[in-house]
Amino acid sequence: MINAIGMVVLVLLLGIFTGLYVRGSFRPKPEFEIAIVPHTNDTTFFLAVAGLTTSLTTQAEVTGFFVEAPEIYPARFAAIRRAQRTLHFETFS
Repeated sequence: MINAIGMVVLVLLLGIFTGLYVRGSFRPKPEFEIAIVPHTNDTTFFLAVAGLTTSLTTQAEVTGFFVEAPEIYPARFAAIRRAQRTLHFETFS
């Protein structure tokens, strides 16, 4: 009886910690003061954003950076239609 309860508790704790890990709860929270921000059309903008956000870097085609909501969904749908294997979307607020 005690072993079964212990196993249930262990599985629950493992599930909780796995969920927290996947959400990024154990990542350090970066605090930055940015002096010079590259323009969104600059070729280094993607690298600057990836470095500041601890984003996963992959081989990818950057489709763009969008500020206004009406631009976002048409661009996402177009990227989905062109995708050959996987998609990576990141949203910042």
